[in-house]
Amino acid sequence: MNSLRQNLSDLLSTLPVSRKPALRRSSEAGFLYATDLPLCASEEICLRFESFARAQGWQCFTQSHWIFLSPEFPACPALPEDGEGACLSSLLSRHPEFSLSKEEIISLLKAEEEGPASLNSACAAIHASLAVRLRKKCY
Repeated sequence: MNSLRQNLSDLLSTLPVSRKPALRRSSEAGFLYATDLPLCASEEICLRFESFARAQGWQCFTQSHWIFLSPEFPACPALPEDGEGACLSSLLSRHPEFSLSKEEIISLLKAEEEGPASLNSACAAIHASLAVRLRKKCY
């Protein structure tokens, strides 16, 4: 469990709820995690959780029976030192004018949780996107 997930898990464990709320990777673009807290807690408890989460640097968005969460200023995970991670690191280090967007960092964080193959694929996609931007800049 990474430190971001642990932080949210700790927050959720302090709440008086009817059952342990689920905490999952979000399928919603731009959000790292989602919890079904609204299904097992009152609206007051959900608002308290969102307030605590925002105070710790999380953005919250409630839709239906889910609260979507994303760190306000996510840090990029450590990229692999081989394969596509190395290529992406190299490109970023050679072109400091390029930085990863929040959405790209979130996609890397999600991929990191899924495992090395997923992280390699995410690095490849971002590397390709940055290469296209670099070519547009040069021509």
